[in-house]
Amino acid sequence: MPIFFRKIISVRYQPIVHLHSSHICGLEVLSRFKLPIIGFINPSFVFRAAALFRISHLLSVLIIKFVKSDILDGRLVRFSSGQLEYLSLNVLKPDLSNKYLIDKIINLNELLPSKLKLVVELVEDDYLDIDNKALMIGLSRLRCKKIFVALDDFGKQCNSYREVMRVNPDIIKIDRDLLTNIPLIEALNKKFQRMGFIVVIEGIEDLSTAMMVNSIGFTYAQGYYFYRPLEI
Repeated sequence: MPIFFRKIISVRYQPIVHLHSSHICGLEVLSRFKLPIIGFINPSFVFRAAALFRISHLLSVLIIKFVKSDILDGRLVRFSSGQLEYLSLNVLKPDLSNKYLIDKIINLNELLPSKLKLVVELVEDDYLDIDNKALMIGLSRLRCKKIFVALDDFGKQCNSYREVMRVNPDIIKIDRDLLTNIPLIEALNKKFQRMGFIVVIEGIEDLSTAMMVNSIGFTYAQGYYFYRPLEI
């Protein structure tokens, strides 16, 4: 990895916890961008700008290289003590039509220990056009390699239900904005679990919210109350 990229790009890992035992069962890979003088830049802005120039898939490839380094150096295994179930990587939906990126994701999956499942989190963005046929082909290639697919930020976009039916993900991550509507998230959790999906509730930032989502039946959660994004 060129030193230039290491100076402006880094990765963090945000834990996903099992609510009943509080142990870390998954890690979500998060990117960080820092420019001289300017400082940190919102990753969503960076990826959106890159997508407009059709190079967002190359950013994802760079992030994968950082993760591969953490795997090959043994840092990921030492951090997790072999107890992790999932390693989650965010990808813009349109980028799943890119064969080069798919190849890199599959290569990353081949480096993981057998008990660690790679998850590709599909990131929503109303500003980006999606080739539905190409998306389905990309998803099929991932599933052929037993790579899980997650639908991120459910409830943030008006077409989230349609996306569940279209993508048929293994994991659904419910957006933090829905935490204000307890009856709704309880109903969604029960419905999605009956349909066979793994459900993760995002944005847990205090004890009372953690206790609430636990009491209404959620199993997996993520948020600053449990852990902030970590270096490993």
